[in-house]
Amino acid sequence: MQHIFYEHLPVLSGRRKTLPGSKNAKWKNNAFRGYADNMETEQFARGAEDLKKTAGTNRTAFMSSEVAWW
Repeated sequence: MQHIFYEHLPVLSGRRKTLPGSKNAKWKNNAFRGYADNMETEQFARGAEDLKKTAGTNRTAFMSSEVAWW
């Protein structure tokens, strides 16, 4: 019997505010710019490492809920 587990990693998800001095000014949408800023943080890097470790030892599906999926 197989089990399905769900793990939410808040550090990798959610709307983010644009950081002061953002290097991501090419993003005209503030939500995209804020997320790009978040991706440059140490917290995001640690969350991504945690996700990679999980994927290395378990069958893993990465999920996202984007309005504009393309």
